Amino acid sequence: MKPMKTHFVALILVSLLFITSKANSTVQCNLTGSYDQMAACFVEERKQLLPVVKEIETKIEKKLPLNLRKDFIESQASWYKLAESDCKIIEHQFGRNSRASSLVVNECHVNRLKQRVKQLLDFLCDPNLECMEWESYKAFYK
Repeated sequence: MKPMKTHFVALILVSLLFITSKANSTVQCNLTGSYDQMAACFVEERKQLLPVVKEIETKIEKKLPLNLRKDFIESQASWYKLAESDCKIIEHQFGRNSRASSLVVNECHVNRLKQRVKQLLDFLCDPNLECMEWESYKAFYK
């Protein structure tokens, strides 16, 4: 393997290990308790997931050649708009001011962020490489 490619692969693996350790300490909500408790849990989980997603996106963006960065940034913006739209549809189905709506919308945002993490890690993990602790990380974000 060329020295530059080896360095790049090592950086990705170290980044994944760091991100994995963060993910394992993230709050995971289940659907037990009152609406207010569950909604608060999803709000907290969302607060913890968003910086992880942003961090992975930033690492990918910095590694991309200049000619691909613009496309990646545009795809990020599109992804966030689509996720927001999906959750707004759910909000309208439940009614804006109901407890159920708050719970389901917050859960929607958490699920979209988990999907984004998986999508980004799939992008980072070359099929020919073994990503450290990938299976446990993947299971965490199902």
